[in-house]
Amino acid sequence: MTRRLILGLALVSIIALSAGVPAAPEQGPPPKPENRLAKARLDSARKTFGLVWANYQEGLWSSAEDVYRWSVRWLEAERALATEKAQHVAACDAHFDRMRRLEKLVRDNFRVRVTTITVVSAAEYYATEAELWLEQVKTAP
Repeated sequence: MTRRLILGLALVSIIALSAGVPAAPEQGPPPKPENRLAKARLDSARKTFGLVWANYQEGLWSSAEDVYRWSVRWLEAERALATEKAQHVAACDAHFDRMRRLEKLVRDNFRVRVTTITVVSAAEYYATEAELWLEQVKTAP
């Protein structure tokens, strides 16, 4: 009796499969969780940098150090997703550009006595470090 039941179920399965039951559409593999999270990390870093930068330009709470840290986080998030050397170079170049803009703003603020020479010196460091990273990634194999 059990044998008849198994044979019956097998026969029903074969008939159902041959009756043209549509298969699930091919959608490719779902995105890897780490890739999805890496993209979310990049979006968050980019957004937070924009907010911190806007606050710093307006003279609100943010500091030059905050701008630097969020730019580095943005850089790291971009480089984590980069698959080609050109993408690494572009990420480092963008960070260098952000640090040059920060350095200019800090110098302008120093001229009108809104910030200290210590912040100017730190901004010089940030820009120099960014330039160094850019040169290193350009000359890397």
